[in-house]
Amino acid sequence: MHDVSPWRGATEKQAAFLTAMVLYLGNRKKATRAVPVARSLVYRWLASDATFRGLYDDARRRAAERAVAETEARMHAESTERFDPGVFPGEGWDEDRIARSAAVKEAIEAVVKVIQAKVPPSLDRDLALRKMQEVRIGCNWAINHPNRRLR
Repeated sequence: MHDVSPWRGATEKQAAFLTAMVLYLGNRKKATRAVPVARSLVYRWLASDATFRGLYDDARRRAAERAVAETEARMHAESTERFDPGVFPGEGWDEDRIARSAAVKEAIEAVVKVIQAKVPPSLDRDLALRKMQEVRIGCNWAINHPNRRLR
């Protein structure tokens, strides 16, 4: 049976610490408490053990990748769950304003569907979806204030 641990060359205590570093997204203090291992011992390992230093750098890279992935997943969930362009008829809107608002809503919904179907999940995609909400709000504001002109 061969070692399939990502921390090949580390002692059992070092491997536990490195795993905790990844799980706690690179937070050394939380990782040392979880194992438990003294932070001073970690510093000694870093100073005297080249193998551990390399593994430590790898753990920090993995922790950063995990943090980015978790952030992207959270932002994606928030942006796709919250998008609702809605129709926001202003007080006293006539049929014409309501119809214009509904047409804008329909157009924005079509764009959002294309973004959701064709653009891979990413921070940029989530930002684009949030921008569509801003566009919708801006359009409703413009419909509700038709006499305001750009200077």
